[in-house]
Amino acid sequence: MNVSPLRMSRTFTSLRVARENGMAAGRALWFGWPLVVPHAAFVRGNLPAGGAIASAADMARYVGAHLRVRRAERARPPHFLK
Repeated sequence: MNVSPLRMSRTFTSLRVARENGMAAGRALWFGWPLVVPHAAFVRGNLPAGGAIASAADMARYVGAHLRVRRAERARPPHFLK
């Protein structure tokens, strides 16, 4: 999946496709010992709510876009001054 406006090229809505494209294995602690978790929890029912698998860089782009929008909203004059 390529979320074009933000250039999020490492964001996926399919666990299979994410793994094919080099998704890292999850980790968990088991009585203090780190273990690789081969089956990441991914619930397809969450996709309509924005559930996706994304790299840290893609998530940074996503959050940055939201922060820029918020700054732009605060910079605009109120609607009654237009």
